[in-house]
Amino acid sequence: MKLRVVALQSLIFTVEWGLMLLGFGLISVLIVPYAIFPETGSIYRFLNAGLKALFGLMLSLVWLFIWDRQVRAFFYSKE
Repeated sequence: MKLRVVALQSLIFTVEWGLMLLGFGLISVLIVPYAIFPETGSIYRFLNAGLKALFGLMLSLVWLFIWDRQVRAFFYSKE
């Protein structure tokens, strides 16, 4: 493999893991401790948990989009 390709793959891998760790950090520090809805009823606890899980899913989708772009650039590049 070319050195340029290896360097690019390493950079993308590092950025992907950095984004994932940043996302998990944001979830654990900023999202989880606070209630989105007041916890006065049992349904609101489920809504809180569901919205927090949806946020985590959105972060995962961003990671998958970056990975998909990287794979397309690597395998379908015109050289």
